[in-house]
Amino acid sequence: MANCFPEDKQYTAEITANQQCIITGVTERLAVDHVLPVTKGRWGNNRGNLMILYEPLNVSKNNRSIFQWAESMTQLRLDYLLPDGMQMTVAEFRNRVKQAVTVKAEEKGLTFEQYKQKYTEEYNRKQEEH
Repeated sequence: MANCFPEDKQYTAEITANQQCIITGVTERLAVDHVLPVTKGRWGNNRGNLMILYEPLNVSKNNRSIFQWAESMTQLRLDYLLPDGMQMTVAEFRNRVKQAVTVKAEEKGLTFEQYKQKYTEEYNRKQEEH
C-alpha cells in the first residue's frame, strides 16, 4: 500500500458499510477485495477499486486480474467456491463480474471499456517493472 495513491477514507467507509457480496449477494463470510490488486497497481483504497466479495471468491481471485480471473473460471471451480446451496453458471458468473466492474467504472466516471483499458495498462505496467 506504500506505493498506492492516498486512501479515500469516505469511499472505503461507503464500500465496507455494504456488507453483501457483489457477485453472489450473500451477507456472510465476506472480504474487501481490491479490484486492481495492490501488488499489481497503485489504485489502493480508492474510488472504483474496492468491492465486497464472498471470502472464497476473494481468495480465489487473489492478485490476478479480475478479467483473467473471470475468464479462467470453470464450472467445477465455481461450484466449489459458491456458498452451499447456491447455483450459478459460469456465464452468469462472468456476467455478474462484468456488472460489478461496470459499477466500479461508473464510480471512476468511466465506461466499462475505459475502465478495462486503464486497469489493464496499470496491471501490465506493474508486471513490466518486475
